[in-house]
Amino acid sequence: MSRMIIGSLFCGMLLILCLFPVWGPDSWGKTFHCEATIAQKMCGKIIFEGRTDDNSEIFMMDANGENLMSLTSNLTYNSDPAWSPDGEEIVFASDRDGNFEIYIMNADGSNVRRLTNNPAFDGSPSWSPDGTKIAFFSNRDGNTEIYVMDIDGSNQTNVTKDSPSDRSPAWSPDGKKIAFVRDINNDDEIFVMNADGSNPVNLTNCPGSDQRPVWSPDGKKIAFHSYRNEVGEIFVMNADGSDLVNLTNGRATERDPAWSPDGTMIVYFRKTAPLTLEMYVMNSDGTNARRLGDYEGPAGRPAWCCTSPCKEELPPSSPPVTEEPFTSPPPVTESFQMECAVILIVLVGGAILAYVFFKKRS
Repeated sequence: MSRMIIGSLFCGMLLILCLFPVWGPDSWGKTFHCEATIAQKMCGKIIFEGRTDDNSEIFMMDANGENLMSLTSNLTYNSDPAWSPDGEEIVFASDRDGNFEIYIMNADGSNVRRLTNNPAFDGSPSWSPDGTKIAFFSNRDGNTEIYVMDIDGSNQTNVTKDSPSDRSPAWSPDGKKIAFVRDINNDDEIFVMNADGSNPVNLTNCPGSDQRPVWSPDGKKIAFHSYRNEVGEIFVMNADGSDLVNLTNGRATERDPAWSPDGTMIVYFRKTAPLTLEMYVMNSDGTNARRLGDYEGPAGRPAWCCTSPCKEELPPSSPPVTEEPFTSPPPVTESFQMECAVILIVLVGGAILAYVFFKKRS
């Protein structure tokens, strides 16, 4: 009998203790969420260039690696895809008309339009953040330079106009700067200039080829890949070239980084065989690298856009995880607190009286 009394008393006290932390003053009026601790949100779409037989096509998939599809299919080379700021269109380079020119298509691959028409090589297009301009490189003037044009292909303007070879332009998120690669004595380095071509600044200065600069969404960082350590590696630095960090540290040949829309992850390609690359994604600090999707083969130039659709990437064999918000109960009143106190007193008093009663009878 004493065990039953003690058990009742313990349950009553536990009930009171459980009620106050959940409905106590620190949580009144708040909304609680069930956090998905083993799931990471993978939002948006990723486009990239993939080789098939003797040609290359533009592919697209969900950011969690699902629903891979080809956007082009014309048995030519289609490369360097880049998203429009609103995610509705894709600019890319293609030799479908005999030499490499710049084209635009809808995000589903329809309505392809040619923007440049020049016997030279035009490539690596990059859309300005306001959606009104496209930067690209061309050797039409006898030297590889950075050009800027309107999105209908008009007003094509050489903005570098110098003797070194310049390529791989990338607009800063605020539209004021363009990062690019410049060949300095057969050594590729990362530069940044104003969007009109003025004030070029050398950010890297190291033997080895530094390639494919890409800005973080907040404009504070620039990621790129480099062969300065003989094997391809992903680096990130501040937008002024300071605080250079090697994110991959020679795990394998890794190249072509692209930031997630929120800046928390970087997608890239890892070379797993002489002619095989696989897409990987890692945290922006280089941790938690894991394979993304099932594509295998020569590939590169990924670009990640937008915040929807948003799905969760789960580790293998993980149970489904849901995230459902719920709102806390109404604020606790003084009368409710008093009722809880009375219940506790009654439970304690009753337990003591029962103990005394049964003790006398025994």
